[in-house]
Amino acid sequence: MKISVAIDSNAQVFKGHFGSAAAYKIYDVEGKLIEEIENPHDPRKTKVHHDNPSLIIDLLPQVGVFIGRKFGEQSAEKLRKKFGIIVWKTESILPSVAIEEFLLEHETSE
Repeated sequence: MKISVAIDSNAQVFKGHFGSAAAYKIYDVEGKLIEEIENPHDPRKTKVHHDNPSLIIDLLPQVGVFIGRKFGEQSAEKLRKKFGIIVWKTESILPSVAIEEFLLEHETSE
């Protein structure tokens, strides 16, 4: 399983809806950065609306955890129920801190 953090153009955790992020940092389950994927559905570049979780699922097919600062309620529910994605909200602005917090909480909750 891989973990994705929504980021803005400054490489900080995106403060808007997850699906509207400029890009996504992809990490392994140990918190090691694997790659960064640009979001072709970024609403600043396209007219695609961010409330279609299937677009992001298709973009990030091997990702099982989405970390961001904001998720639409219906989209988050659909991600959980239909796609089995863990949706985790963070207040952190640094992706590395958000990953550390998620891994720490996930490790203690197992």
